[in-house]
Order: sequence, then C-alpha cells, then structure tokens
Amino acid sequence: MSTKKSLFLWGGFTTVAYALTQLFQSTDILGHTSVTAMWGAAFFAPIVVAIKDWPVKKNTTLIDGDETGAFWTGLCLLGMSVTFFSLTTESHDFKHFSFRTLWFIVGALGFVYVGAKALGKRRLCYLFLSVINLLVAVVLFVNYDLLKPVAFGLAVIIQGLPIIVDGLTYQEDNVVG
Repeated sequence: MSTKKSLFLWGGFTTVAYALTQLFQSTDILGHTSVTAMWGAAFFAPIVVAIKDWPVKKNTTLIDGDETGAFWTGLCLLGMSVTFFSLTTESHDFKHFSFRTLWFIVGALGFVYVGAKALGKRRLCYLFLSVINLLVAVVLFVNYDLLKPVAFGLAVIIQGLPIIVDGLTYQEDNVVG
C-alpha cells in the first residue's frame, strides 16, 4: 500500500472514531464497552493492512515500513489491550486514564517516532504534535475534569486530521534513508 493511502487509512479511521466517540460522550448514547468495541473495529483495518504489508521497504509512513508500522501497530495494540483490561476493573481512575490520557500518550509516542524519521516540515509538524499530545495527557492526568468534555474533539484536531493532511502533502523524498 502506498504511503499516501496508509496515511489516509490511519488518519481517516482515527478521525471518524474520535468524532463518533465525542458524539457518544456528549449524548450518552453508548457506554465504555460499546465505544471500546467500536475502537477495536476502527483499528482492525489499518492493523491488518500493516501486518499484511510487512516486511516492505523502510519509510516513515504510519503503516508501511518495517519499523514505523510495527511501532504504531504495537502502540495501538498495547493501548487497546490496556483499554479493554480497564473494562474488567472497578477503578474509575484507571478507566479514565485508559480512555483518554493513555491515547494522548500513545499519540505523543507515535508522533515523536515518526518525527524522528521524517525530514523538513514533516519532522517539525510531527514533533510539535507530539509535544501537544503530551501536554494534553499531562493536563488530563493532573485535572481530568478540565478536558474531559472536549478530549475526543481535541484528538480529532491533534491526531486524526494532521495525519490526513500529511497524506495530502506527502512526498516520497520526505523520509530518512
């Protein structure tokens, strides 16, 4: 799969899933279990494609490439495992962490990894997004209620949409060897 298609796949599923999660939270349509199942379904296609494409040439896309694809896929699978596990606990603090804060940490780690491999403006953009995601995670950890109502909307803006924009502007020579 081309890098552009990979970016649109990850960015599209991420954007739609976060937007739906924000809607579900705002309207109390679904509970944690249903939202977690929706996220599992949203990650299914990108992860299957990532696994199917290994090994391929190394590049800095979110799916294609030995290292970056494995890193993102591993982050998402680990995050989903923690989130699914939180459903089995009685700890509301752990659920709060796993449903919001954790995913901004995942975004920060993923974006810093891509930023380290990208060149030029892509590098700066991904590193900036990593810092923003980390700041949101810190605010959620320190004062969860402050960002709880808008956390998923923020994730659309600082996680999903930037990946789509990267797909629109991506050029193959924007990666480190």
